[in-house]
Amino acid sequence: MLVIAASNLLVGGPNVLAWLILGGLAGTIAGRILYGRAFGFVGNIILGLIGAWIGGEIARIVLPNSGFRFWGSLLIAVLGSLVVTFIWGTITGKRRPAKHAA
Repeated sequence: MLVIAASNLLVGGPNVLAWLILGGLAGTIAGRILYGRAFGFVGNIILGLIGAWIGGEIARIVLPNSGFRFWGSLLIAVLGSLVVTFIWGTITGKRRPAKHAA
């Protein structure tokens, strides 16, 4: 029974493991673009999943009946994560670190 449950995570139904990986990637990329650093393992996944959901909903409204593969899904997730990360950074007062003069 344990093997069946683990295989469902990897290949069947809602692919939870793929969502976690995509969310982590999207959150990390968004954090690095906006603030030069990420939000930590759990923070990246949470912000990335929320951003991926928001980006997916916007894409579904703007581009109905469109199917996206990995790179398209990652792009939409990163765009949504940029919005969510910016809002979260504004709420928490997170700033981009100053660059040191060489």
